[in-house]
Amino acid sequence: MTRTNGHGGIDFDFSALDGQLFAPPDFWRLVLFAKRSVHDRTIDSHRYKPIIDDAERYRNLIDAELDHQFPT
Repeated sequence: MTRTNGHGGIDFDFSALDGQLFAPPDFWRLVLFAKRSVHDRTIDSHRYKPIIDDAERYRNLIDAELDHQFPT
C-alpha cells in the first residue's frame, strides 16, 4: 500500500538489514495493522477501507505482495 500525501502507508519489505528474511506476518496481524492505520488516519480511509473490509480482496492483495517478497 502506498503513502498518501507523504503520510502513512504499509511497507511490505520483510527483509532484515543483514540480508536475512523475516517470516511473513500472520494475515490477522496485517488486518489489525491496516485497520489501526485507517483509524489513526495514517492511510487514506476512502482508498483503503473498502479493500480492508473485504477480507477476500485484502487477502488477495497481501498474498500477491508476499508472493513477490517470498517467491517460491
